[in-house]
Amino acid sequence: MLALYCHTRPIGMLAGQEQSAEEYRLIARSVIHHIYEGWQQQIGGRGSIDDLLLVPRTPAMAPPDGDRARIPH
Repeated sequence: MLALYCHTRPIGMLAGQEQSAEEYRLIARSVIHHIYEGWQQQIGGRGSIDDLLLVPRTPAMAPPDGDRARIPH
């Protein structure tokens, strides 16, 4: 997981260099699926993808689109 973290840190900057939203979405879903599979192994099949979210938020708490870049990582 640490290697994945280190290699994915520049994704935000790199994604701004080319525009291929659908391809990005497909690859991101695959990566998230692999992470979720690992999570399932860690917790014996209990839990959900929601357990991995940085900050669980309700729709009322979600920042406006312009503020998303300011969310701490």
